[in-house]
Amino acid sequence: MVFIVSLIVTLTTGSAWGTFSLLIPIVIQMLISLLHLQESITLDAIPLLFPTLGALLSGAACGNHISPFAETTVMAAKSTGMEPLEHARTQFAYTVPVIIGALVSFVLSGLLCNNGLYFSFFVSFGVGLTVCIVLLIIGNKFFKRG
Repeated sequence: MVFIVSLIVTLTTGSAWGTFSLLIPIVIQMLISLLHLQESITLDAIPLLFPTLGALLSGAACGNHISPFAETTVMAAKSTGMEPLEHARTQFAYTVPVIIGALVSFVLSGLLCNNGLYFSFFVSFGVGLTVCIVLLIIGNKFFKRG
């Protein structure tokens, strides 16, 4: 959910840094509240901290990549002589497989968070990367030009 929310916030505002500053305090307090933690908190007490922050940061970066309002999209479009909306539209074919792969990866990471940080990371990363590559290969075969 954090990945989707940060992607939507960045897509609509065009600012990944604004999303970071808005959502990081909310997400950390949400985790502390949902896990019913007291004042002295260690990283071991919050096994979902790193996957949640990863979801927030990657969702914001992805939203920034496809937002027609983002400064990087505007600069890239104007330097190539395109309209920013057209440039953002061309990026969707590349970002949709990555979004699906990231969603699969974050769901797996959440399900495996109690099995250890390294195990959760390697399994979710491997499955997410595999999903992303398979979707890019399938998309390349179906949408090949000429």
